Amino acid sequence: MRENIERGIQTTLSAMDVSPNGIVTSLLSAKRIEMERRIGK
Repeated sequence: MRENIERGIQTTLSAMDVSPNGIVTSLLSAKRIEMERRIGK
């Protein structure tokens, strides 16, 4: 089961052709925006 999930993730990543660093960066910035929204309210 886990292998299937990991393979699916790998397939998605190669289809998107995004580097892991780019994904991490976008995740971090999304988190930061979310936190800023919470603090703003």
